[in-house]
Amino acid sequence: MAKTETDAKKAAAKMASKASGTTHLAILVDESFSMNPNQEAVVSGVAEFVDTFQKQAGTIRFWLGYFDDYPGEDKVRIVSDGKKIGKIDKTIASGYRPRGNTPLNDAIAYTIKQMDKRVEKGDKVLVVILTDGLENASEMSTTECKALIAKFEKREEWAFLYLGANQHSETTAASLGLSKQGHAHNFAATRRGTSSALRSAANNASMRHLASDKSEYEALASADYARTGGVIAEDDGDDE
Repeated sequence: MAKTETDAKKAAAKMASKASGTTHLAILVDESFSMNPNQEAVVSGVAEFVDTFQKQAGTIRFWLGYFDDYPGEDKVRIVSDGKKIGKIDKTIASGYRPRGNTPLNDAIAYTIKQMDKRVEKGDKVLVVILTDGLENASEMSTTECKALIAKFEKREEWAFLYLGANQHSETTAASLGLSKQGHAHNFAATRRGTSSALRSAANNASMRHLASDKSEYEALASADYARTGGVIAEDDGDDE
């Protein structure tokens, strides 16, 4: 069993009694062409993520979105809009098809605005952004996106996790308004690296769901960052 997966299950077991209220867990996945070699890893990684949280206590609402800039298609496609995770089919990501450019700013803004319609006071939110490239196709500027994220990051309900490959993720996250240590990690742009990143996202999401409040979650996320140096190690396994 992969170490990150083991860590997630240990965290869940340790804090399961603390799960209460509603948690919105969102995964926003880059569907641009460069992610094509990692297509299978995204599909299986999302399935594993769903399976992990279908076994946890408390009310969890699952959001899944893809983003790219491709002729004739919306830049952002919300595949799951906050349905209870117990009702989600584990094959939900089977339609993931990398192809276009990277409208990162537009995708983040659209997802936040859609989720904000459903999030209630006292809920917990974690938005995981996974990308192997930088913004290159949005109408919204990075300055505008940064202001939006900063606005929501100040709220008790909202937290963000940026997982990036082929970039310095901490610098990119800071440019987008993510100011908290532990909210940006680098992963390898390979199938194993992508799988590991989604397992790390599950570990982080467990902390968010099971922590009693945002300050406890941020302390756990910061400790995890200090342990790894913000680098997600590739799990053992075959990769081509």
